[in-house]
Amino acid sequence: ASYILVVTSRDHDEVELLRPVKETFLRPSETEVSNFNPGWYAWTIEARSAAGQLIGYGTASFAIEAGE
Repeated sequence: ASYILVVTSRDHDEVELLRPVKETFLRPSETEVSNFNPGWYAWTIEARSAAGQLIGYGTASFAIEAGE
């Protein structure tokens, strides 16, 4: 399976991170981490089979507070 991750700022309705992920975990780069400001975010993950068929989907939200 392969995965597509999208992180959207709920405060500004902008996509902050969009990238394919081959593993079942995400380790953001230092650049990606530095682009996140305090606020609310939503993430969505799609799992796709080798043929490209959608086989799973998940979504959740998280917050980053000032000083984190």
